[in-house]
This record gives sequence, C-alpha cells and structure tokens, in this order.
Amino acid sequence: MLAVDVAMHRLSKIFPKGFLTGTMGRKEKYMRVLYDHQTFMYQSIGGISQYFSHLMNNLPQEFTPVLSLDNTKNESAVDLERFATRPFRKAGKRSRVQRLIDKARGIDLKKLNTDNSLNAIKDVAHDIFHPTSFDPYCLSAPKRAPMVITFYDCIHERLPEHFSPADNMTASKKLYLQHADAVICISHYTRTELFKYFEFDETRTHVVHLGVDCNLFRNAREEGLPNTEKFGRYMLFVGGRSGYKNWIYWLRALERPMKRHPDISIVCTGRQFSSEEKALIGSLGLEGRVHQHSVAADQLPGLYGGALGFFFPSMDEGFGLPTLEALAAGCPTALSDIPVMREIAGDSAVYFGPKDAKSIELAFELFAGKDRALVELSRKGKERAASFSWEKTARETANVYERVLGR
Repeated sequence: MLAVDVAMHRLSKIFPKGFLTGTMGRKEKYMRVLYDHQTFMYQSIGGISQYFSHLMNNLPQEFTPVLSLDNTKNESAVDLERFATRPFRKAGKRSRVQRLIDKARGIDLKKLNTDNSLNAIKDVAHDIFHPTSFDPYCLSAPKRAPMVITFYDCIHERLPEHFSPADNMTASKKLYLQHADAVICISHYTRTELFKYFEFDETRTHVVHLGVDCNLFRNAREEGLPNTEKFGRYMLFVGGRSGYKNWIYWLRALERPMKRHPDISIVCTGRQFSSEEKALIGSLGLEGRVHQHSVAADQLPGLYGGALGFFFPSMDEGFGLPTLEALAAGCPTALSDIPVMREIAGDSAVYFGPKDAKSIELAFELFAGKDRALVELSRKGKERAASFSWEKTARETANVYERVLGR
C-alpha cells in the first residue's frame, strides 16, 4: 500500500464516515454494486471496459457503484476513480525491461489488483457483485452477495482455431456460470450461442444491449476531426485486427478497388502494424495508403465523421460496439453478414460475406461513389443508433439487479 493510502486509511478511522470524501450527511444509496478490476487491468482500451465505464456512470440514482481497482492503464478508468475503494495508480504501458525490474523487486501488478478485489469482496458492504471478466480468482472466496455476470460471446467456442490450445476461457466461463445468480447477455445472438455451448437456467438470463453516446457522435460527420484531412478520402477500420477479426482477408479483397481508386486510403485504429502486416501491405502495393492512427476516445467520432465508409469484417462478435458508433456518426457502414450484425444494424447498413471478396469489393465501390443511397443509409444509421443508449443499458441492468434481489 502506498504511503498516501496508508495515511488516508488511518485518517478514515479518526474522522466521521464521509468526512474525507465530502459525502458526510448524504443519504446512502439503497443498493451497492461491486465491480472488480479485471477488464480495467487487462485492457488499455476496449469495448468491455467502455461498457462497464458507461454502466457505472449511468446507473439510476438508487444504485451506488463500487470499483475495486489498484492500478490500471485503461483509458476508460479515468472517469471511475470516484467509485474506487481506494485511489488507484495509473500503471501506464510498461516495457519488457520495466516488467523484469518489477519482478525483481517483487512487484506483481496482477496480484495487487487481485488482492484488492478479494479484500473488497470480503470487507466492502455490497448487495450485488458484478465481476468484469472470467478470471476465477474470486470463485473460492466466501459469497457475500448474489453474483451477476455479463456474457459477451462464444467466439472461443465457435472459432477455437483462432486461440491458443492453452487458453482456458471456456473452462473459466463454465465455472462462473456455476456460481452466477443471473447472466446478462449483450445480444440475443449471444444468448442463443450461450445455450449451444453451456448449461444454464434460461429463466435467469437477460438480454441487455450495449449503447452509444449519440450526443457525442451525431455531429461527427459535420464537424470532422482536424487531422483527418491528411488522409484525404479514406475507408475506416476500427479495433483489433487479428484472427477472427478477418482484417487480412478484408485487406486482400480491397487490393483491386484500391488500385482503381488511387485517391482513397485506409485508416485503421488500434495497435501499430506488426511486421507481418507491413509486409502484407507492401505485397499488395499499398505502401503509404494504409495507415494506423492512434486516437483518444474523444477523437474517434471525428474519425468516423471524416470517413467515406466504415467496414467491420469480423467473422463473429457478441455485439460489435464500433458498429453503433459508426451508425450514430452517420458514417455509411458495411458489415459482415453474420446474425449479430443484422440484430444491431437492421437495414441501416450494407452487408457482405466475410469470406466473399466480391461483395466486399462492391461495398467499397458503393462508398467510393456519390450514390444518393448513401444519404439515406446515413439517415437510417443515425435513426437506428438512437434506439440504443448507455442510459438504457444501465436502466435495464439495474432491473436485472433488482430481480436478483427480489425487489
């Protein structure tokens, strides 16, 4: 424990409850929900951590979120420190040398986070425990409150070839399902897949879609992002690119239309290109036309807004949060023709077979032109996205908590 944490802990024993946090005298909310460290430790940015951040920030007033987190490099965690059981440290990205130094000094960030969450499970009064991922660290701890889990997808089970044989995600999911009092599925598709691969009481499963901040994204196309002009006319790819995300096949499918349209580039968010990805770009003759662009969350709307079109070629998803973001921004959207994309986007997007190069090429050509259909597609996208919101996600999740407690 840091010196300042020790001091604050000692002072909290001296002063009345709430004195140090400025909440003394306020009426305690009637339901406390404990969330753990997992997604905020394992992700620096990503859909799951965004989901939990928005969920905590939008719960109805009758609920008090409590977050057990010791250290984090996650961008979404910035807005959550007021919920934390203790001030958490911003870990930042650590090099291999720094990690070796930490190990030599006996510093184990995972253990610090795990211990903090175990202590919170034991010591913090809470009505619901909602873990944020599937590390079974907490399942042997005495159960102090009902557990609600969010089930994201069955990608490990459907597409095992994209994961290491040593991956234990399926076993961990089974353990959590044995302990859960209720399961939230982020799409109807996910709920259907859950019952294909696992056993659980159907009456204790609930579908709660993810949301989007339409206020943040709705003017993106008009406002743009100041530094997107350096890309000129571009197609957009957002998120991870490995394995089932199908980026390699998608890029190969765009080789011919990219050569027919030398003024169009491709912009990808996410991690920097690997040496293999750079080699692929070179082999396709697309050097200087496929860009990796790191953006902060508040810059992402403008990136959607400046794009000719957004592509999401994934072979499987539990939801696909970038889809909603693109629709809300009015960005013409092309999606893999898989069930969950139809569920989320309806008729507000164009669809292509994830392994159908011709249909990918046709979507590119549509977005590269000035077809009047694009205006209608943009309008439908905004209208569709408006039916999803983080407030709705939080309200429906709160309903699940109340049902678990019989309220």
